[in-house]
Amino acid sequence: MPRICHIITTLFETSGSTRRTLAEVDHLIKKGWTVHLIVGKNACKTLITECIGKGVEVFQIRSLCKYIHPLREIDAFFQIARIVEEQKYDIVHTHLAKAGILGRFAARKAGVKAIVHTVHGPSFPKSVHWALRSLFVALERIAGRFTRAMIFVGKEIRENYMHARIADRQMSHLIYTGRDFTAYKHALNMSAGQKAAIRNRHGIQEEDIVLGCVGRIVPSKGYAVPIGAMPALLKTYPNARLIIIGKANLPEERHYELKLRRMIRELELENRIFLVDYQRDIAQYYAIMDIFLLPSHYEGLPNVILEAAVMDIPIVAFDCGGVREVFEICQGIWYLVPCGEPHAFYSALVTAVREMHSHRNNGNERASFSEIISRVWSIDGMLRKTDELYEYLLGIPSFHYPANGSDRMSMHAGTSTGG
Repeated sequence: MPRICHIITTLFETSGSTRRTLAEVDHLIKKGWTVHLIVGKNACKTLITECIGKGVEVFQIRSLCKYIHPLREIDAFFQIARIVEEQKYDIVHTHLAKAGILGRFAARKAGVKAIVHTVHGPSFPKSVHWALRSLFVALERIAGRFTRAMIFVGKEIRENYMHARIADRQMSHLIYTGRDFTAYKHALNMSAGQKAAIRNRHGIQEEDIVLGCVGRIVPSKGYAVPIGAMPALLKTYPNARLIIIGKANLPEERHYELKLRRMIRELELENRIFLVDYQRDIAQYYAIMDIFLLPSHYEGLPNVILEAAVMDIPIVAFDCGGVREVFEICQGIWYLVPCGEPHAFYSALVTAVREMHSHRNNGNERASFSEIISRVWSIDGMLRKTDELYEYLLGIPSFHYPANGSDRMSMHAGTSTGG
């Protein structure tokens, strides 16, 4: 059976890239493949233990970290290269920016023929300093020359990489990240008492307007924008409440969390704005939200937008990577504003609150949104398309893969549904 190694920088249960990678690993183990996993220093021990229990051999590289440390990068490269050379993999599949560069260069050094990289988010966003951005683009272009296939989680990010001459259409494959939305569909039917119990955990009253954000506590998520908008919003809507649900996993991220908490204290809004740790019952928190906010500076294709759309929550969002793509597929009540314009975001938020009571769709429309999203972003579809790509790269004769990966996308209402 084929031997494959997945390489990923970080491994956290709150991360969409982690969930996708582990779903692919679990699927291949069940198929009887030999599956190895190389992870960096910042990896959840519980997830590593679970992988080992399923028969995955896990290598943890302590010098492989999310944030840039040149000397550590050199050490991580040689450690990864040694493992890849010794294990003689048929496929090396990398994830995230750091592991994507180091892992692909190491696989090239080891002579691996089938190198695959999944782009979960941009490695060279416009918010990064131009010099660093230029370096990332240059490294991505070099790695792209010996990458057999690049998988993109959304159309916009795929087009950005093609425009930057990192990937061509021949090697580019749109495969949406599959999700299980069962818990969210159940949460749509939560009783008033169940919702009140969630609200009471944080001192939120029934008559309060709940604005919600969900995601990792990192600067790119832009949480300072809605926090900064709250004083003005409260003058008109004194019962507005903001709840931000997420976790800062790394020291650099915890510094950002402290900055947000200090900002809330200085605004004297501790009883109006709540920073809540990651919740396993996150679907129940969506159920108490009146409006969902996405103030991210950049994204690949945000999973939280899908979750909010399934829950039929009005959405105020910066028009960053993948957001409009989801909107065009599932529609709903959305307020999209130009990325990086906080005043426009505030204006859209005020409009959303003012129109809040006319937002809710009927049960049939909600079911339609849920059905579309579940079909387009299905786990089975993601795994099947990834399997097909692997088989093509391995030269399995029974499978005929289109020469142009983008031609594989089925269509819904004129929009790609490559999940």
